[in-house]
Amino acid sequence: MSRPASRFIKKLTKKQIQQLEVQKDHGVTPRIRHRAHAILLSHQGTSVVELAKIFQTNRTTISNG
Repeated sequence: MSRPASRFIKKLTKKQIQQLEVQKDHGVTPRIRHRAHAILLSHQGTSVVELAKIFQTNRTTISNG
């Protein structure tokens, strides 16, 4: 069984996007801020490989996050 080339967060409501923007900028911990940022970038079409480079981690960490 082959793995899909890319996985993206496809469906977010406007309210969810707004909440993620707030968490990206004002989340309590760096982990919350990074996770919100990663979800927003994925929603915009950023690949798992690109996210791993941006957040300086491996693709497994991104995929399991």
